[in-house]
Amino acid sequence: YNPIGTVHGGWACTLLDSCMSCAVQTILKSGFAYTTGELKVNLVRPLTDKIGPVRAEGKVIHETMAVLSYDAKNSKYNFRTYLASGRSGDYDFKTISDGYEWGFQMQGMTIRYTIKTTNNTWLEIGEFSKEGKTWMKFFEMKLDKVK
Repeated sequence: YNPIGTVHGGWACTLLDSCMSCAVQTILKSGFAYTTGELKVNLVRPLTDKIGPVRAEGKVIHETMAVLSYDAKNSKYNFRTYLASGRSGDYDFKTISDGYEWGFQMQGMTIRYTIKTTNNTWLEIGEFSKEGKTWMKFFEMKLDKVK
């Protein structure tokens, strides 16, 4: 315990990071490794000696990760995805008038994803086109911020 009688937040982060890592380990193929790219934790109440045992449970919900960064030297975004299978990819990512767009070429067609955000919602739509004019939707994901 720290001087004010609570467990340091770093201890909770270590517990959660270890828990998530063990969950990821259960789905990795032999020879693959993993690491934590970023960890954000919101502590909603203090850990004290009054709360009893602390338990963390990890479960893999979605087996991918993406990192978006900005290259100031070349004035462009870099978008890289990582799958639990070990595959990864680099994709074009750009801002558009009402959101963002990323995509790639595959088997003679263009795949694009458009992302629109509001204060509390992320809407991502995936489409493909053979000629770049007529688009067919194949994916839609709406994420609402937990309040």
